[in-house]
Formats: sequence, C-alpha cells, structure tokens
Amino acid sequence: MSSAKSHGKESAWNRFPSRMRQSLEKCYQWIKIRLMTYHMATMGILLEHILNQFIKERFLWLTAIWTYSCFKRYNQASKSREENIGQP
Repeated sequence: MSSAKSHGKESAWNRFPSRMRQSLEKCYQWIKIRLMTYHMATMGILLEHILNQFIKERFLWLTAIWTYSCFKRYNQASKSREENIGQP
C-alpha cells in the first residue's frame, strides 16, 4: 500500500478500527448473499439480523445506509426478474 497516493487524507473506511471494518464487511457480505438468494418474505429475518448486529456495535447510521442500498439493489433485481418471467 502506498501512502503517497492518499496525500495525507485517509478514506472514511480506513479511519474505522480494524475490528469494526471486519464486522461491517462480514455483515455486508451476509446481507448481499441473502438479498440475492431469498424472497421478500424473509426480509423480516434479515432486517432483524442487521439491526441486532449493528445496534450492538452502535452503527445505526451505517445500518440505515447499507440497508437502503441493499434493498434498492434487491428491488431492481426483483423487477428485472419479474420482467423476464413474462418474456417468451
């Protein structure tokens, strides 16, 4: 890693403690996998896990950002699948 690239500015992500970054990355991967494989009926279970994981670590604002981002992607993917179902 070259520190010359950053010009003394760290990204917000790199300012997080390592343990926090690992926890967030792990949870983010968990969310992505479930959003790709489950239907809307399981969103309650998913949301409960997200909230339990992040509230415990006091990252509610990140929960909100990532949850919104993941649901937005999930909804776009769902719409694409529904459109493709009706096609011959």
